[in-house]
Amino acid sequence: MADHQLDYIEPTELQELLQDTSKKAGADFRVIDVRLADAFSKSHVPSAVNVPTDDFLAAPDKVYEANKDAKVLIFHCVHSQQRGPACARAFANAAEEKQGPKPRILVLKGGYHEWEKQILGVEKDRAAH
Repeated sequence: MADHQLDYIEPTELQELLQDTSKKAGADFRVIDVRLADAFSKSHVPSAVNVPTDDFLAAPDKVYEANKDAKVLIFHCVHSQQRGPACARAFANAAEEKQGPKPRILVLKGGYHEWEKQILGVEKDRAAH
């Protein structure tokens, strides 16, 4: 397995992508939120799908098969420092092993925390996550 170099997308860039009427969420891009289902159910990026980290890492091939046709995949967790990047790399490895289509893989810079702060205007105590 290769240690894939990751590219990042800023929350403002993701917001522009979500607002771009020429792009279709699910086909042109997918946001994959790897936080726990409880956190996802409380609030999430519009159009995001939830695949908790443990589920993702237990079956990356399954996640690959379900998402290989998207043009761009954007992964994130709370801060996108560990779980989001780990899942992005696991997806890249699965794509490499399958030798199938490989969407462009991005990680949301700063994770959901930065999304809330920059896009939703919500400032939370970092220790509360």
